[in-house]
Formats: sequence, structure tokens, C-alpha cells
Amino acid sequence: RAMSDQLRKGDALAAAENDEIWVMTFAIPKTGAGELRQWCSPAVLADAPAMPEQVRKMIFDHLNPHRAQAVMERTRREEEWQDKLLNMRAEVKASESRAAALI
Repeated sequence: RAMSDQLRKGDALAAAENDEIWVMTFAIPKTGAGELRQWCSPAVLADAPAMPEQVRKMIFDHLNPHRAQAVMERTRREEEWQDKLLNMRAEVKASESRAAALI
């Protein structure tokens, strides 16, 4: 949804200026799941056809290490939550065992 909103904004900007401005939008999921998406106004494609791919590569190359770090951090957080959940389940089971022993 965010990408389509961004595309609409770029398209509206370019249309409002009758292609007198260059508009480029890029979006890449921070989590590592997904691809870099881009949109360029017709003015960019007409005046500098190679530029979108060059900028795309630069953005991807620069952000890719940060995406890898985001994935590692997310995995670590998920593992921590799994550990907490297992500990909570163990505590509940121990509590139930103690309660059953009292009966």
C-alpha cells in the first residue's frame, strides 16, 4: 500500500508540473523481504534513460547491508520471544503441577 501511495504522489507531482520536473520514487522493504521498487516520471526516462537503473543500483548497494542487519535483529527478537514463551509455558506447567500436588 505504501508503495502505491508513493507512486500516486510521484505521478501527481509530475502531472501537475506538465513533466517540467524530474520525479523518482524508490521503496525497499527494510526487513529484507521484498524488492526495491521504483517509479520515474516520463521526463526522467526521456532526458536520462540510464539514470533510474544507476540510482537503483546505488540505493540497493548502500541499503542492502542495513537490510541484512534488520533481518538479523528481527530474528534475534523472535528468538527472544520464543524463549520467553517457552519459559512462561514451563512456569504454568510447574504451577499446575504444584496445584495438583496440593489436591
